Amino acid sequence: MARVEPRTFALDQLIEQVRDGYLRVPKFQRQFVWRYKQVRELFESIAQSYPIGTLLIWSTSDRYRSFDTLGSIPLAADHPPEPTAVGYLLDGHQRVSTIVGCLSLTDGEAEALSGQMLAFRLYYDLDEEEFVHDRAPKEQHLPVRYLLGKSDTMTAWFDARRDDTEPGSPQRARWDRNRRRAFALQTTFSQYRLPYLEVTKADLAEAVRIFVLLNTAGSGAKKHEVFAALSWQPDSFDFGQAARDLLEQYADFGNFGPTPILSALLSSLGESAYEDDWQSVQERHRDRLEGAFADVASAFGEAVEFVRERLGVESGKVLPYALYLVLLTEFFRLCPKPSEAQADHLERWLWASSFSLAYSAATNVTVDDALERMRAVARGELVDLLDEPVEYTPTPATYHPKSARVRTTFLFLKQHRPRDLETGEPLENLLADGMADGKSIAGPTRSNWPIAGRILYPRRRRKEVWWRLTRLFRHPQRDEILASHLIPLEAFFKLNEGDEDAFLRLREAELVRAERAFANRYVSVPTDGPQVDPEPLIDVEDEEASDLL
Repeated sequence: MARVEPRTFALDQLIEQVRDGYLRVPKFQRQFVWRYKQVRELFESIAQSYPIGTLLIWSTSDRYRSFDTLGSIPLAADHPPEPTAVGYLLDGHQRVSTIVGCLSLTDGEAEALSGQMLAFRLYYDLDEEEFVHDRAPKEQHLPVRYLLGKSDTMTAWFDARRDDTEPGSPQRARWDRNRRRAFALQTTFSQYRLPYLEVTKADLAEAVRIFVLLNTAGSGAKKHEVFAALSWQPDSFDFGQAARDLLEQYADFGNFGPTPILSALLSSLGESAYEDDWQSVQERHRDRLEGAFADVASAFGEAVEFVRERLGVESGKVLPYALYLVLLTEFFRLCPKPSEAQADHLERWLWASSFSLAYSAATNVTVDDALERMRAVARGELVDLLDEPVEYTPTPATYHPKSARVRTTFLFLKQHRPRDLETGEPLENLLADGMADGKSIAGPTRSNWPIAGRILYPRRRRKEVWWRLTRLFRHPQRDEILASHLIPLEAFFKLNEGDEDAFLRLREAELVRAERAFANRYVSVPTDGPQVDPEPLIDVEDEEASDLL
């Protein structure tokens, strides 16, 4: 029978436990996934001495596979030596990683951070009294890693700034005030206590049950994480690691996370893609999971290559629906080498379902039915993959990266092989950029930008867009370049006259005309009704915010 006892950590004790290898994260846990905002909010809570929740730690002398790092600290597999007890985090990985990652860094380690780990490069703005992330920190940005360090380190940091000011000056008074704020905050952090529950006298099965109970009760784990925990066994198939390896292999399609992979795996086992009775699934298929996953992994790769070739999808961040990967993986699992007729049938289905938003409100029944139809196509029966009739959804008037319909317009624009505004050569590695404000728009996530004010251009060169476009007057391929971006000559002339409203109006009309003509090959396009949709449906569930465009 498991025993549970309440205890507390000081923050420096927590870091010491991690650094010495006494606190670990079992492999059935999810990886660090917090975003910058969540990191800042956690530190705001600590600064206010607010509770941040209770950790749950399973203490055992047995050794199980765990992550190689916790926060920014690498963990040695052989330390401490057996049979010394170590603690495995069952709940609190994100919080502990954030605390350890931000507070344990050296200056050199902080400079070397990249990718997701940049969230640990956190500062406290002493003037504004708030935590910030900044790639180019300002002079008043105190690295939070100094808040648990030696006082002389922070003293030296202040002296280097304060000594450059005149005695009695407002600048000297500012640094004296900021110094008081920093040392008061350091005291708060040194006195903060983090509660945890220590679970002892429990075996692996009981620890996993505790983890699953916590996460099915609403603490935030996703279904693929719960499934990975239940299927995890020492020295055997690890779904969580296998899914991460597959996503790393197809990193450009990792924005949906492992959920489509799990749905495809369930489908291959004859289960509903949305089955959530994980315990029963494990009991029925535990011995088949590894072999079934190998088949799914191969078919997933074929699905990715298909949407790349047939739709021009360079990244999952422009794929209208994650469901396409599930359905196509099941198809390629059953039919690795489709005929040209089958491939054409699938391509028409992809365009028709994207233009009609056929899967914007997909239910379990809808998906299971779609899987059965896909299996029939894999057997050589060219059955309808969509319920009839489906109808074209109007061109979106505004832009949002998590709208399937906006992504469809992006893919449609790619079909015109947009050209470089300088060389006239077809562009590669395209993302959308914009110019509705009379300049190159660099930000990715505004939802009110007119889609007529966006053209496709490589991200690394998006700041050239406006400047290059307005200098096309004498270009020998001007008309061809503009046509490749669906910009009518009249709209181009209006833009150069400074009439941006007229440019947007004329280009929107051309987008609508061209898209309706293209979509009519795949889906019923009504001759009446609205030409544009003023507010496109936001219906894409990426696990991370899309940075398409």
